[in-house]
Amino acid sequence: MKLKVFVTRSVLSKLAPDDFNLLETECNLEVFPHDRIIQKNELIEGEKDKDGILISVGDPFIDKEVIEAGKNLKIIANVGVAFSGIDIEAATSRGIFVTNTPSEDIAAAVAEATWALLLAVAKRIVEGDKDVRAGRFRGWGPADYIGADIIGKTLGIVGLGRIGKEVAKGHGDGI
Repeated sequence: MKLKVFVTRSVLSKLAPDDFNLLETECNLEVFPHDRIIQKNELIEGEKDKDGILISVGDPFIDKEVIEAGKNLKIIANVGVAFSGIDIEAATSRGIFVTNTPSEDIAAAVAEATWALLLAVAKRIVEGDKDVRAGRFRGWGPADYIGADIIGKTLGIVGLGRIGKEVAKGHGDGI
């Protein structure tokens, strides 16, 4: 008998189609039909008779209430690096396995996003974008949107796990 699995994001089928196809072959899947973050009550309803749930970044916290609502739950599979949104103690007390995707690819992607955000703030990119979209941009001036230099500065990184180490690499000369 195939395991019943509730999938909280349809987009997961597009991120790793081969893996998703294998999951479809091995399990009876019910995929949340809306392209948005699932609400807690919808998650509780969807997981009721399921053996597993496949969750993703941004899904509501998988707390004791959610875990206890899944009467048949055997596994909570997280498509993400961290376990911070899952009540591990509640899952463990029920004998439910909790997994994640500890991929170096994910660490590199998060580090790149960190650098992108750092550059966007330092160079005032979001501010400039908002002004252009609002029709306030009337041409470039020599002092407009100068921002701060990053090269030669010191960046403090709190925590040197996989992501912190990738951020520290910087992927550029002089950074």
